[in-house]
Amino acid sequence: MQPAANPTSAADPRPDHITASQVAKEASSGKAYVHSHLDVYGRPAIVIRTRLHVVGQYPINDSKRLAVFLIDQAIAQAQAAGGEQILGIFDLRDFQV
Repeated sequence: MQPAANPTSAADPRPDHITASQVAKEASSGKAYVHSHLDVYGRPAIVIRTRLHVVGQYPINDSKRLAVFLIDQAIAQAQAAGGEQILGIFDLRDFQV
């Protein structure tokens, strides 16, 4: 049996335990971010630029942590504006498999 994980560790996936500094390195790649403006319906938008994602560049858990962090940021913006929806924009330009 493994010991319980420390709930405040850097590996904690809960949104309220992920800090900007924990995702800063991967976020600086620009591959995903919360857009600085709301859409025409007042929703925050998360922009994912797939061509900037390099498989294996960051550990998968770091990428998941960034995704959770951005979604949590967008939800907080939506709630602050009195809404409950967010928008995901996937920029597939120059994306190759």
